[in-house]
Amino acid sequence: HKIAILDIRLLNADRNPANLLCRRLPDNTMELIPIDHGYCLRSMCDVSWMDWCWLDWPQMKQPLSEKSKQYIRKLNIESDARILRERLNITEQAVDFFRTSSSILKAGVEADLSLYDIAVMCCRNDNLAEKPSTLEHLTSMASELSQVVVVSEDWHHATACRALEEQLTPKSVVVSRDRSSGRTFRRCASSGEFLSVTDADVADDDDDDDFFFDTKMETLEVTVPSGLSKALGESDMQPPPLAHSSGSGSDSSSD
Repeated sequence: HKIAILDIRLLNADRNPANLLCRRLPDNTMELIPIDHGYCLRSMCDVSWMDWCWLDWPQMKQPLSEKSKQYIRKLNIESDARILRERLNITEQAVDFFRTSSSILKAGVEADLSLYDIAVMCCRNDNLAEKPSTLEHLTSMASELSQVVVVSEDWHHATACRALEEQLTPKSVVVSRDRSSGRTFRRCASSGEFLSVTDADVADDDDDDDFFFDTKMETLEVTVPSGLSKALGESDMQPPPLAHSSGSGSDSSSD
């Protein structure tokens, strides 16, 4: 399980049997030692089922231990990504793939999936390994949406970026306008926290570039992409639209 967790996070494309050593311990048990990690953290995420020799091992379908679950839950993805960039000079694209695979791993653990269920979302599973994996679909969608946000003048940059972030976050998010109590927006964040914004808050934050709600926006519903619906036990999900911001309230600056 430890080796599988490592390979999923690093998207190791060369975990063949020759890259696992066996060592006999004093109590006569055997220990696996992973070696040769030259095909980790690449600028592509085309890992296939044949790259992970452990994928068909029966242990992969056994539940994770509580210790392994706690380890994964406590992973600080952004802290690790910063180390990869600053200390190891890993390319930004490779770091993005690292973020994505690590996020799927954490979401899978929260959904009580086995490592096998998590791994098959991160690798190509057809016989010839030609069909893109769920991970590849997610990263491709994120790239396309990002380009749309950049080139379109119809989207408030902050609103669009936050909507994109929430679209790729494995939680449901609802942003709505409560007409009964005036202009109040409530947002159920991916962290499970709630944020209420009133008219007074809007007035106070007119000059705050980080305030991304448009006063004309009625409702934005964001759900997890269909590729992660299995991990969350949900079905019939459709990729949601980005939050549209039109009219004079939009800030078209490049800040």
